[in-house]
Parts: sequence; structure tokens; C-alpha cells
Amino acid sequence: MKKVTITVLLALCCSVASIAQTIIYQENFETCTIPAIPAGWTEYHAGGGDGWETHEGVTRWPTYLVKKHTKYCIVDDHKKPWNTTAQLTTTSFSLAGTSAPMLSFERMHSGFWGYEIAWVQISTDGGMTYSSLDTMNSIVNWNTEYIDLSSYTWAANCKLRFCYQSTVGAGGYGGGLFGFAIDNIKVYDGSPAIDVGITYILPEAGEIASFVKTTSATTFIGGLTNSGTTGVSGFYVNWQAPGGPVMSQYIAASVPARSFGAFTAFSIPYTPATTGAQTIKIWLEVAGDTNPLNDTITTVITGVAEPNMPLKRMFIEEQTGTWCGWCPRGIVYMDSVWKDDSAYASIVCVHSKVNEDGMANDNINTRRYDTFTNRNNLMGYPAMMVDRRYRRDVQNVLTEMVNNKNTFGFAEIGLTHTITGGTIKARATIKPFIELTGDYRLQLIVTEDEVTGTTWQYQQANAYAASPLEMYGCGYNFDDSANIIAPGRIKFRFVARWTVPENIMENTNGQPGSLPSEMHIDSFYSYEFPAVTILPNWHAEKLRCVVALIDNNPLSPNYGVVLNSATTSHPPLTGGTTRVADYGQATDAGLVLYPNPAGEEVTVAFDLAAADVTDVCIYDMLGRRVSITPAQQLAGPQKININTTTMAPGTYTVMLRSGTTRISKRLQIVR
Repeated sequence: MKKVTITVLLALCCSVASIAQTIIYQENFETCTIPAIPAGWTEYHAGGGDGWETHEGVTRWPTYLVKKHTKYCIVDDHKKPWNTTAQLTTTSFSLAGTSAPMLSFERMHSGFWGYEIAWVQISTDGGMTYSSLDTMNSIVNWNTEYIDLSSYTWAANCKLRFCYQSTVGAGGYGGGLFGFAIDNIKVYDGSPAIDVGITYILPEAGEIASFVKTTSATTFIGGLTNSGTTGVSGFYVNWQAPGGPVMSQYIAASVPARSFGAFTAFSIPYTPATTGAQTIKIWLEVAGDTNPLNDTITTVITGVAEPNMPLKRMFIEEQTGTWCGWCPRGIVYMDSVWKDDSAYASIVCVHSKVNEDGMANDNINTRRYDTFTNRNNLMGYPAMMVDRRYRRDVQNVLTEMVNNKNTFGFAEIGLTHTITGGTIKARATIKPFIELTGDYRLQLIVTEDEVTGTTWQYQQANAYAASPLEMYGCGYNFDDSANIIAPGRIKFRFVARWTVPENIMENTNGQPGSLPSEMHIDSFYSYEFPAVTILPNWHAEKLRCVVALIDNNPLSPNYGVVLNSATTSHPPLTGGTTRVADYGQATDAGLVLYPNPAGEEVTVAFDLAAADVTDVCIYDMLGRRVSITPAQQLAGPQKININTTTMAPGTYTVMLRSGTTRISKRLQIVR
């Protein structure tokens, strides 16, 4: 039966008391000083990586995020690779006298095609010898693992050891894969019959998918765990928006004892009624559940609508190679999306295998880019990374493009480049559509079209020769071509030639200092990248620049994600700009807001250096203009009083606009 809300206090006290659980040992890493592991624990690793460390926030694996999860311990085998063996050992605890001890811990682990392994061991002699308890299966969201320790109720000197190993695998990678993350380790005695709790909900507050058009719907996807001794055959998922009715759906899905599962509330998607942030409450109801404390979770859906949605361009990094017989499929699909939707796409083709593909081995930067994009490539070739959020087969690019057009882009981007004296210089300009505070960066990729060569490294393998599948693009009919297309016959497009920063492995998320730490709605910010030398085998007239706006805030759910992009084939942005080199040095025109916080009225004072068309705009945190007040077109000091009684309490941006000048300050409205 469903839980009822009457006699809440009595029910809560009874159900919590019925759990009767004794905690023997636990560690949640919250007292650790990052990156140190807990006091008394030991760490061992071989192979050159950094081994086990305590992290907070997000850890980026190229196509996965280790999601924010308070503090946790991780062996990160992507950016700190070659942990061919990595072991994390706890301090001692006793199981003597227990009756039904259990081990639980939360974890993420990819299990890359079996080439990386994670497992847990126990020692009953204080760490002298160990035996294996369990080997982990792949899981790409935080979930809880349960291990029965009832065979060790006699042991008084126990230790646990969490183990990870990456071995030589696909593509010759012997390390540098993903890793293993753990949190909330607990050894306890006694379990309730049924204890089903919700562990995560997607979309997570703040992530790209949580910005939803008011004309679109979002579906909630969640995880749950049953730490009880009895399985359940189904459960109710409920959600409620502010001021709205309770929506309920029964999920007929088995969740065995001491296991985890997932759900999709597909029959009751949520469409934001208005723009702005809306907190959604989501909770489970399970017959016989004795613990109500872990049944509820919240997320925030932010409604967005035109004209406050920037044009979103999907950032595509295709993994390809001349040696790959299936890669003509990528040539065809990239050509197709550029022909049909070039206004909504930025394409980079990253060629792989430096010993077999001349474009992969063009220079040190292309070799690094190959390593960066092709590590963790679970898809094979050709594949593509979409906004560095996930990988897809290239044949899904048109479907992804449809989804992209409903994706919030955070800021509009324009890009221009000039070629002088054997160098190419690029200048990017961005215009935020929401307030952006923290570490956001720009990354530049120089690409070239119509690349060809005369050596065997430029011949294209073709598995579609004499195939009944039609594979036509870029002017080539691959199903009517030889299985090896001779060098010089194909002119490759979107070929990656250079990146800024130059070492993409060290500066994965863009150029440090390329954007200020505070960027305001309706303002323009520009950055000129360091000049790139055009190498002798490049053709200047065929070069194109691509820029990506990347979130480099480790506590953000979008850490490492490309928020938006542009190429020099797209129209540039025009408007008053603040160069990053000048940011913080430009005059603020004496802009003063008082009182601040304000109640019913705020006075805006400023001093103009020259007469020009001037007004004062107030924007909410979603970029919606809630007020515009004209000012006198005169040089010198001015004051404007603005009525704020219709503005809801919260944070706003006040912007002085005079000619091409844009000056912003924060305003708090209180009641």
C-alpha cells in the first residue's frame, strides 16, 4: 500500500526504529583534505599514474562524467593514466560477534570492454593476506553495491581493499582508460526487509538538459537502490512542480534485495509552464518500505523561450582514419550535415593512428588530439563526440542535430580570422544569455578542407565497395569504388590541424584566462587567440577556424562540456565588446546602485564621458529584460529612479547601455 501523510511523526519514529541497524565501520571522505586519502588508509599504484585521490565535484572522463557526489575517492585513469594496478586499503575493523554483516558502497566504473577491472577484497588477518569478495560490472551513474560478509562473523581484524587495473586493450591502449570511483563505504549489521531509496535524478539541476523550452517536455530518469533483504516487484514514481498537482506513475519493475535499478517516468513528462527556475520534487512510494528518509529528491528545471535562446551549434569531433574501411560512412554523414545544417554545426575530423594516417601524424598537436579524442572510444570507428557530452555512431548525426536545435546554448558566439605573414589569427566574441560566473574558457581548432596526399597514408580503405548500401557524399560514390581508394583521389574535409591551447592533453577545457570570471547578459566579450603558424603542407585558403565555449568549473554538472561553438564560416557577432585583456580596466562610468539591496525603488547613478543614446536595462538571471528606462543623451552625471515593486525578490543585472558601451552591476531585490 502507499504511504500516507497522517500521523507523520508516529509513522516516522516507528519506521526508523524498525531498521535496527548497527554501523560497524564507515567512511564518506568528507573530512579528507583533497587530494589526501583518509588517515590510516594506504594506497599503492604501479604504472605511472597518481593512484587513489580524494576529489570533490565532477571528474571528466571523455564521454562520461563522474558526477558531483560530495567528496569521493577515485583512481582517475584518463588524465592520470597507466594505473596498471591501483589498490586502496582501509583501516581495521572487527566483525566478531555480528550476525548478518553487510558491506555497501557507492561507485562508478566503466569496465572498458573488459580491459579495465575493478574489484574489492577482504583481509581477516590485518592485511597480511586478501581474498576477493566481488568484481564490479560497468556502471556509468553512481549506484550502491552490496556484499554479504556473513561468512566472516568470526573475524576480529578485518581490512577492505578496493582494486583497479587497466591492461593493454583495444587500439593498443594499456592504461589511460576511465577509472574507478567510490564513496559512502559502510559495514553494518542488520538490514530492514524493504528499504528502497532514490539515488539520483536526471536531468540534474544546472546541467544542459535541465534548460527546457516552454514548448518542449522533459522526461525524468532516476536511479534507486534496495538495501533491504526482500525484493520488490514495483513502485510508484511521483513528481510535483511548484503549485501543480502530484503526478504519479506505477513502474512494474523488479528490484531484488540489495541491488540497484533505474526508472524512466516516460508517461508523465514535464513541460515548463513558464520561463525561469522551477524546483521539482520527485519521490518513490513502495509497499512495505520501512525507511522514508531516502525516498525523496529534488531537481531544478529552468524554462527557456525565444528570444532568450542563443543559436546552438552542435560541436562534432569525428574520430576517423584512412585505414578504417567503415570511415567513408563518416565522410558521407559529415558532408550531409554540413550541407543541410551548417548554420547549426561545427565539425572537426580527428584522424587516428599516427603510423597509418598521414593527417593524424601531421604534427605534435594532431598526435595529441588523436590521443585525446580516441582514448575511451567504445564505439569503434567512425564515431563522434557530441559537445564532449557523449559519443554516438556518425549515422546518428542527423537525429542528434534535431535534438541540438532544442538545446540551450548559454551564449551566442562569433568567430573571425585573418591570415598575414604565414600565420592565422582568430578572434572570438561571445554574448551570454544567462549570467556566467566562474571559469569558462575558449578553445580554438584550426581545420583544413580538401586535404590530400600522394603517399599510401592518404589512401582510403573502403568497406562499402560493391555494397548494396548507398554511400555517397563529398562527390564520391563509395559503394561504386574500389576497396582501397588510391592516394589523391579523396579530398578530406574538416581535418584537424592545430589546437589552442597547443597541448590539449594538459589543457583539455580550453585556453586559461580567455574569458573573465564574471560575464553578464547582453554584454559582449572577445578574445584574440595566439597566432598559429601555417605549416608548409597546409593551404591557407582552405583553412577554417572553430571555437568552443567550455565549462571549466569542477563543481558544475557541465564540467568539460562544450556549451556552444562557432566557425569562421558562420556570421560574426557585432556589438560593443570588452576585450579580455582590458577586462576590469575599462571605465565603469561611475555606475552606482542604491539602495542595494533595494525594496520598492532603486536609484541608478552614472557619469557619461560623452553624449550618446543611453538607457538602463534590468535583466533577471535568465536574461529576460524586466525593465528599460531611457536616459538623457548628455555627457556628465545623471540619476534615474526605477520602480522595482513588480520585480520578484532575487538577483538581477542592471546594465547601463550608452552607444557601444555596456556596463553591468548586480542588484538584489528584497521584501
